[in-house]
Amino acid sequence: MRTNKILNNYLLKLFLITIYTFVILTGLLGCSDTKSDEVINNIDEALEEVSPSSPEPVVLYRNPVSNLPVAEGKQRIRPIAIMINNRKVATPQEGISRADIWFEMPAEAEVNRIMAVFYDYADIKTIGTVRSARDYFVDFALPLDALYIHYGGSPQFYILDKKINLDDLDGINGRVHNTLFWRDQYRKKNAGYEHSVLTSGEKLWNGIPALGRRNEINEDYKPYFNFNEEDVTPAGTAASTVKIKYSSYISPVFKYNAENKMYLREQYGAPHIDSAYNNEQITVKNILVLKTKVTPISGDTEGRVKVTTTGEGNGFYISNGKALEIIWRKKSREDKLELFDKNNNPLYLNTGKTWVSILSSEPVFE
Repeated sequence: MRTNKILNNYLLKLFLITIYTFVILTGLLGCSDTKSDEVINNIDEALEEVSPSSPEPVVLYRNPVSNLPVAEGKQRIRPIAIMINNRKVATPQEGISRADIWFEMPAEAEVNRIMAVFYDYADIKTIGTVRSARDYFVDFALPLDALYIHYGGSPQFYILDKKINLDDLDGINGRVHNTLFWRDQYRKKNAGYEHSVLTSGEKLWNGIPALGRRNEINEDYKPYFNFNEEDVTPAGTAASTVKIKYSSYISPVFKYNAENKMYLREQYGAPHIDSAYNNEQITVKNILVLKTKVTPISGDTEGRVKVTTTGEGNGFYISNGKALEIIWRKKSREDKLELFDKNNNPLYLNTGKTWVSILSSEPVFE
């Protein structure tokens, strides 16, 4: 629209100058050479003034986690990866719908946990409730250059934390709690003490540098996933409904909305909602289901498990109502998750938010 307006103005002015030029030149037939040169120079200057200027190129900055556009000045934010409580008693969660990637894995017994990765998080009202760390979630936070944020952790996590000198923030530390977190009194009374920890985008954005951590992503960071330039429907199995069974306790379902090409998430037999944003249901563009080995930790009285995150395995990439069989590979804890189709070609995701379900069972498509 702006370009058309410039062009129309230019043509109008050019027409008027042409008429003006004709009149002037007709009157100059009997004038001196000096006077003629002066008028012609004036005409040249007028033409230069109305020449259509090329519109300034639009620089589109991209969120390196989801590939969605972001405003200028927000292209170098360091992501944060927050451990979110997913027990039924702790729902509805807060702020979870504003994440860019969710990693969902078993935590203990029949319970799972979610690591929500946020990119542009400073304005998020509240986030939580925040729970304890597991060592295998770290394997997906590290290659994102994400600051790992949690409240407590398993014994296996603390062994790893000390071993690799992890860059994390743990609410068990009094200074970290006072800077980043608070306990919601309603949740504390009705859900329990361990299900009451909340934070906010403002507290995190201001508190992270105050606690000596950086807010900017590493200079050499590259996007976590490969993304399509345009929206592409994978050539696979129909997947209008995706059922994922972690246990008899938690079996989330994703239902496809063909109108906006998004999946709506349900769990515990109801929409998975965000109470900080008017009970908005979680919607995602992409779903990754990665099959791996999950084994109980011998002698662990809480029923904690070990989740294999490195090596190679099978899975599914689900987007636009279709499910494509894929292969996943991860060389080490620090390396990115690599995704391929069954012909070993690199996989490209559609731009948007991605839910990653990691478990030992196969999904069901309907």
